[in-house]
Amino acid sequence: MYLQISNQGLCPPDRFLIFGLTTSRGVKENIGQFGSGIKHAILTLMRSNIEIIIYSGNTEITFLSKQEFSGNHPYRRVYYYVNGVEHPTNIALEFGELDWSTSIDMALREIIANAIDCAQDVSNIIIEEVEEPYGADNITSVFVKSDSNIREYINQLSNKFLHFRDDDSLSNKIIGKNDNSGARIFHKGVFVKEINNHGSSLFDYNFGDEIKIDESRNLNVYGCMNDAAKSIAQNKEALKKVFMALKENKTYYETSFYRYQLEDVARRNIELWKQAWVECFGEKSVMVGIEDGILARKAIDNGYKPILIQNKEWMNACIVGGIPTPIQVCTNIDHNGAEIIPPTKECILKLKEVWSILKDCNMTFNKEIPNVWMFRRLTKNNNTLCGYVKDDTIYINEEFINYPTIFEELSHYISESFDETRDFQNYLLMLICEMKKKIQNQVVLV
Repeated sequence: MYLQISNQGLCPPDRFLIFGLTTSRGVKENIGQFGSGIKHAILTLMRSNIEIIIYSGNTEITFLSKQEFSGNHPYRRVYYYVNGVEHPTNIALEFGELDWSTSIDMALREIIANAIDCAQDVSNIIIEEVEEPYGADNITSVFVKSDSNIREYINQLSNKFLHFRDDDSLSNKIIGKNDNSGARIFHKGVFVKEINNHGSSLFDYNFGDEIKIDESRNLNVYGCMNDAAKSIAQNKEALKKVFMALKENKTYYETSFYRYQLEDVARRNIELWKQAWVECFGEKSVMVGIEDGILARKAIDNGYKPILIQNKEWMNACIVGGIPTPIQVCTNIDHNGAEIIPPTKECILKLKEVWSILKDCNMTFNKEIPNVWMFRRLTKNNNTLCGYVKDDTIYINEEFINYPTIFEELSHYISESFDETRDFQNYLLMLICEMKKKIQNQVVLV
């Protein structure tokens, strides 16, 4: 029995063995581009001792290798026969054996892809088992001696080529799935690789020219992840499935994406991300992290449902994508995730005392004394914020009601500058000089 792969049209015999020759390169819709696939397929099958016979119309093309020598080095030269007439080639059977293994999968993939490019419509392709090879007018047929491995490949044809599925998978980048396999990557509808290093995946992916494959049909795994992340980040239904997986703290290929792979697309699709979130969890839902217990309780107090997302890469991307957090929806929580509370008497008195010193030194620059509030930390982190200035108001951490903190925040307020800036340094140097003058004057007066 032979596996027959046929398509309409005729192919000249020499085209099967001229490396680099292809009519598909530069044609966006076509799979082929290198001009080497069918040639490597023939050599791979020959090395595996699997018979291959080609008919271009009624012209029979067969292949054979003979041992020859280059000096004292033996190799097997490939010959092809057109209706029995021998033609030598300049190809050694060993060509490609390091990258193109003896697996028949690679060979069958190239033969079928070649037929798809020639036929343009898979309905015009014949793939079936026959007893003997035969020729037919205006038909190119490749016959491969069949065995159990070849039959198994054909039984899985719709998993190898999206062209043979009954759905719209071929026209989509993101492909739904119902099994626990890794991320299966297709290039223009042809299966290339399964990525298993992140466990199973929620989806399979079909890419075009945005990913590059080499002559051995290898691809860059990290490039695939980047393109997969970008595709997910602009597809609402896919995002919803990922959001549900994140809520359940399950690990998939998609939950292993990095924030930098998601954030740019998320920033440009904020409304889509918000819609996906609301459709998953409701209008009154907010995202909280593993260390946000107090924030979660504050959200509940304000009538919101906290959704725990433990994946920090996705959590950061969600913030960029406009997913609400307690900081945004609770009016008494500031942008640092702290609860705003009224100032204590001690805080007010120290503020007035420091302001009086600055005023005596002529370092208030005609500004009025600012309002003051305090804040209480609600989240755990390694960065201790002692205070900050916002909208002509200074905010003091309840744990740091001391002179250094108040001096620093008033200096920021007056100078309108930030930490580690030249303007801030200049103000502090001027303040030191003015305070020194004040002390010297007091000494002289005494």
